[in-house]
Amino acid sequence: MPPMWYQLIKILVLLFALFTTGTNPTTVPEQQDQAQRTRQPPENLMHHMKTTTPPVIKRDIPQCVEDQANHKSKSFCTQVENYPDLSLIKGKLSQNFSNFFSDPEPVPVDISSRLGPNDEVFLCRSRRRYLYPKSGLKSDNTWQFIVNNDEFKQGILIEECENEEMPCDYSLSFPQRYKPICKQHYVLRMLASIRNTSGELDVGQESFKIPSCCKCVLKVL
Repeated sequence: MPPMWYQLIKILVLLFALFTTGTNPTTVPEQQDQAQRTRQPPENLMHHMKTTTPPVIKRDIPQCVEDQANHKSKSFCTQVENYPDLSLIKGKLSQNFSNFFSDPEPVPVDISSRLGPNDEVFLCRSRRRYLYPKSGLKSDNTWQFIVNNDEFKQGILIEECENEEMPCDYSLSFPQRYKPICKQHYVLRMLASIRNTSGELDVGQESFKIPSCCKCVLKVL
């Protein structure tokens, strides 16, 4: 009889073990995955956090806000988002750089189809404008702030190609081994500019590229 009781006890223990494991379907990996999901923020909250982060704007690099529809110049910008406050260098501008702010503004002339006294025709169309730029392209092809506000004005007269890198007028009249194209020409001019030295504003003079005319040049094919 005792061996029979032992067999019954073993069967009952096995049945109890099977019953307890069958009623708990959540395995250990599933429990860990659920715990990880509860620690993470909702997906829509993470997307909101990414989209609301403001863009980083470097203070020493001009951020131009003009576009081609507003006739933006390729080498100057008249609207700058992060333009600095010039009140801290007002005294230095008045004392040391007053000669930069004395040029009168000339009257622009339409020269899109200029004719000389002897009916000379220019082969490239251009557009002349007078600007008060707040940033510009220097001779080393880097951008820098230019002093220009209601009190300290620096005007520049520029002439830019309307169709740069496009064929010149009367291009079919040239020999076939040449390709005439319109090319922008620049001159250098010194302007009072703004420097950011060790986090402090300063003023100096830099050489900037001024669009001066549009030339027709020949490329040999």
